[in-house]
Amino acid sequence: MSADEAKQLLSSLSGKWSLSPQPKTLLSSKLIHPDALHRTYKFKDYTSAQAFANQIGALAEAEGHHPAVMVEWGRVTVWWWSHAISGLHKNDFVMAAKTEELVHKAEGYTPPKPKA
Repeated sequence: MSADEAKQLLSSLSGKWSLSPQPKTLLSSKLIHPDALHRTYKFKDYTSAQAFANQIGALAEAEGHHPAVMVEWGRVTVWWWSHAISGLHKNDFVMAAKTEELVHKAEGYTPPKPKA
């Protein structure tokens, strides 16, 4: 996928997704780490964050496409990328959009405040 295609698809996503290299600590292969779709969500507590991470896990299993997910107190960070091609594919953007749908139904989610 070209950089222009990725930027165009990124602009079509709701939420604060960005393109960034996945942290090397999350790399599941020995290849140079690819770009990934990245977003952090805020929650009221650890339990809410973990419940959302579990929902992402169920979505990933159902779709056969698995992100890197990091759960911290009150935060869940998600990286979507395609392992098979070591980079981004249109399906990663589809999965990011599905993640957005999930988060708006998640208990304890704290949406970002709109900029004034």
